[in-house]
Amino acid sequence: MAKQYCFKCPHCGSSLPVRSSEMESPILKRLYLQCSNFDCSFSAQAFLEIKYQLSPSGTPNPEIHIPVSIKKEAPRV
Repeated sequence: MAKQYCFKCPHCGSSLPVRSSEMESPILKRLYLQCSNFDCSFSAQAFLEIKYQLSPSGTPNPEIHIPVSIKKEAPRV
């Protein structure tokens, strides 16, 4: 069983679970969120996007281009 994404409500701090979602593209998903606090009732729309690849696929889709993540160096003291 996959774990569901859950955010914290920016207004009351209660859980802000994903109520539904839809794929916009192979690398972009639209999420609909709703606060679990009935008195708050905040709802929002968010996006989950694959921005960079950390390791390449063994079976890459030739129609999809995901840039390689740029390794950040640790700050020098």
